[in-house]
Amino acid sequence: GVDYATAVPSFERLDSILRARAPSASESSLYYSYFDYAELLLVGTENQKALKCIDRFIETSPDYYEMEKVYNARGVALFRIDQYEKAADSFKKAMAANPDYMAPRVNLRGVFLRVNAVEQAMLSHRLGNYEAALKQVDNLLIIATSYLPALRLKGDILRDMGRDGEALDYYQSIVAENPEDPITYGVRLEMARILERQGELKGALEVLGANASRFSKVPNDPTRAEIIRIMDLLQKKP
Repeated sequence: GVDYATAVPSFERLDSILRARAPSASESSLYYSYFDYAELLLVGTENQKALKCIDRFIETSPDYYEMEKVYNARGVALFRIDQYEKAADSFKKAMAANPDYMAPRVNLRGVFLRVNAVEQAMLSHRLGNYEAALKQVDNLLIIATSYLPALRLKGDILRDMGRDGEALDYYQSIVAENPEDPITYGVRLEMARILERQGELKGALEVLGANASRFSKVPNDPTRAEIIRIMDLLQKKP
């Protein structure tokens, strides 16, 4: 098997050396160690670390002779952390690099199955079939536990079913795990609306303030209008 105890410290030492001193032209193949390390990390399902190594490898060795394998590995790492849209982009790059390489085609099918599942749940939700939508999104979340569009959709379904407390819990879990992700902009707006309905105006204002500080360049930003409106409500509150 893979000797992680020996391999990981060795790769980390080499990474420190490469960052401190760029190798000469004759030593440039040392950068290939990043991809070797990434493949090791993927075997150990350390997907976030693998992704960083692959990105470092792409940065340092853009002319590597088997880039299709690099982009496919990147797609696998992204797929495993439920970032399906980004995974699809990487698999497509792998296919473009070598149309005869079959692995990314197979992997891309797995992405489409999951994206299609959330789109089906979204359709049920839009049609008002909330129970069906909830069942569909729950089935997806069994295998894609951290897929943000699915988590957001479940919160929206629960909200529309009148289950504000459960919806708020889902929204809060998204924000806690992914505070800077663009999807949290809309999530915080929904959180603020629920908190306002619950009479928690200060809590709503705090959530909106987090939006304003993180996403300061949103065009026609509704967050600021909501902040002004809720501050006005607080001033009028006896």
